[in-house]
Amino acid sequence: MGSAYQMGLAGPGFEKNLQEMSERLKDRNHVAYHQGLETLGLCFGATTTRATDQGAPDVIWSFAGDFHLAFEAKTEKGKDSKLSKSDLQEARGIRSGFVRTSATILKRQKLKQ
Repeated sequence: MGSAYQMGLAGPGFEKNLQEMSERLKDRNHVAYHQGLETLGLCFGATTTRATDQGAPDVIWSFAGDFHLAFEAKTEKGKDSKLSKSDLQEARGIRSGFVRTSATILKRQKLKQ
């Protein structure tokens, strides 16, 4: 990741990127929603990870001091739909050790770049 300015989170592209983020967070498509969630994390100053591994959280926000927020989005559920037992077990399966390990691997990869 670059600076906030390079990512368009400051400067002339900010308003456009904020609008795109807002639209993505309204999208029911999981890929678009995850992109919006990732951008929102960057706005809060987090280092973000969008995981694709089975059982991994959809998006992880990592902050200084080993503080992490993991998100398991269920965007393709209807607004009147109920979460199933398997949905809840998937979210419950997000363990802090997995999140910390993922964040550490991401840091190492960025240091190599």
